[in-house]
Amino acid sequence: MMSFEEFKSKALNEFKDFLPEPYCNYEIEVRPVNKLNRTLTGICVISESAKCGPCVYLETMFEVYQYNGSFDETMRHFADCIEEGFQQMPTVPKFDLASVEDKVVFNVINANYNGELLAKAPHRLFGDLAVIYRVAVEVTDSKFASFVIDNSLAKHLGVDENALYELSRKNTQGLFPAKIMRFEDHFAEVMRKQGVPENVVKAQTKEMKAHSERKMFTVSVRAQLGGNALLYADVLGKVAKKLGSDCYIIPSSVEEIIVLPAELPVEHLASMLADVNDHELRPSDILSYNIYKYSLADGSVKIAEPDVA
Repeated sequence: MMSFEEFKSKALNEFKDFLPEPYCNYEIEVRPVNKLNRTLTGICVISESAKCGPCVYLETMFEVYQYNGSFDETMRHFADCIEEGFQQMPTVPKFDLASVEDKVVFNVINANYNGELLAKAPHRLFGDLAVIYRVAVEVTDSKFASFVIDNSLAKHLGVDENALYELSRKNTQGLFPAKIMRFEDHFAEVMRKQGVPENVVKAQTKEMKAHSERKMFTVSVRAQLGGNALLYADVLGKVAKKLGSDCYIIPSSVEEIIVLPAELPVEHLASMLADVNDHELRPSDILSYNIYKYSLADGSVKIAEPDVA
């Protein structure tokens, strides 16, 4: 079994040999790619006509290699991914404001984990989070293709951060609506996806509801845009009215947030969140280590202050 550095050297030298025609004749470009909470090493296959192309990531390739133990099998799998990427590659819109202004959406991410990305892109800070902007190239029930608006693209479009924020406010919630569920029902949905038998799902859900001391809701947004729900004021207001009080918001992952009455100690909730982040989530799935508070009186969302003894 090769080390990562050995695998990286061999993959960079030989990956092109596994690509079918005509992709084996395309240019290979290796570059760092900023993903949520991490930077990956992208191997991008560039079409001369389109000046762009799909990428695969060395770190993901190495994980597959560690699993199957075969370098050649791993290379063939990711060569197939490149071919499929070209076949499914959506038409990239023209880079002028008129053609993309209804496709600009915001994306709430962890600020501390994405410093390199934030240094290159218009953004605004929000607690320990940051709001960046994307162009949604393709949005379907099963696919979200997008690219980040960096400083150079923003300059080309002739827009500043404030303009991007206003455009994204008009578009984001319509393209990516929130889904509100009782926590117990959300948990049941997760169990079903994991293949838990329906009778077990129903029994556990019934027991959870019977022993729950307080109502909790999950607010999810597909395409790993769960953090966006923190900016969906009407959605948070709707949940707060259901609960009849100010709310604490647990940014549980990039998939969803959890909303509950502002009753339990903030330190207790923060400890629970930290434990999940550190032991159950992949680094790329972490949204925040802070608990947020929604005010029913004025609709504001801020980092919750520790309880005063």
